[in-house]
Amino acid sequence: MRKPPEGYAWSRFGQPEYTDWLDESLSWKHTCYIGDWSFLWQHRITGPDALTMLGDITVNSFASFEIGQSKHAIHTNKDGKVIHEGVLTRFGHDDFMLHGRGGFWAAHHLPQTPLCQPWVRRSASAG
Repeated sequence: MRKPPEGYAWSRFGQPEYTDWLDESLSWKHTCYIGDWSFLWQHRITGPDALTMLGDITVNSFASFEIGQSKHAIHTNKDGKVIHEGVLTRFGHDDFMLHGRGGFWAAHHLPQTPLCQPWVRRSASAG
């Protein structure tokens, strides 16, 4: 394990493990990563238009997004500027969970998506 850098700002998330953020960021491309994301906000989105709405606000392709898979989702506005990011998990054909602050951006778009069910939020501070 490495010693945290001087002034390490993310003590809320614990000590850095093994290497650093660069290795973690590239792990999805080269191998995989396992993490406990239970401390993040969770937003469940269901309904026949859920995937379409998520596709409209996310740069990721969902062409091969199988049930049981998770993807790193990068959310943008209509001009392509990054708004938020998070982890998106597909539980069923029309059933998704966004982990992280990206769910707030999705919630902003739900009123314009009539066939999506209301979202449920689990606060990051809840146990």
